[in-house]
Amino acid sequence: MSSGSQARVRDGTALRKRGKDRVRKILRSARSVFLNDGYNGLSLRRVADIAGISLGNLTYYFKAKADLFESMINDVLEEYSGRWEQISKRHADDPAAQLDAFLSYLFADCQRAETQQFFYQFWAVASHDRFVATTRDRMYAEFHEQLTGYCRLLNSQLADKIVNERVLLLMAQVEGLHVIFGMKGMPVVDLKRLEQQFKRQVLATITS
Repeated sequence: MSSGSQARVRDGTALRKRGKDRVRKILRSARSVFLNDGYNGLSLRRVADIAGISLGNLTYYFKAKADLFESMINDVLEEYSGRWEQISKRHADDPAAQLDAFLSYLFADCQRAETQQFFYQFWAVASHDRFVATTRDRMYAEFHEQLTGYCRLLNSQLADKIVNERVLLLMAQVEGLHVIFGMKGMPVVDLKRLEQQFKRQVLATITS
């Protein structure tokens, strides 16, 4: 994913370390409110209370709920971008190991309650909010590009049409993990074994 997104703070603010730390705290507080209370419960006053600052202090950085919400979404996506870059650098010369590490990260991340809550809320808001819908589409376009790169590196003989079909299936497999791990009363399963089978299926989809 691209790391070009930035927090939409007011011009001239968050230039010093103290300001940047304050913005970081505000964004973490906004995420907490969003996860627990949804978009409708996300108010500047509520976020200020959670962050332990005055409403006036918060609006010094973010003039409106829309600015805060956009920055909070970008902050989450930047975390994924940062993790992706770390994995890429660690296995720069081995695309198979890079894919394996990337899938391990996604498999573990999908088990986190916070991740499940965020994406359930994110998808819901995207159905009626243009910015979130645009961000969702950008995120999945970048995900598609990443998986396309793996397909071409690991199976260079595939035609473009086949690559696209397989990448779409891979995306469905990965996103399906959110649904599986979010199920209440999920059947008991050996997660390590499930992860290994998941990786084998992904690799088979790419290389077969």
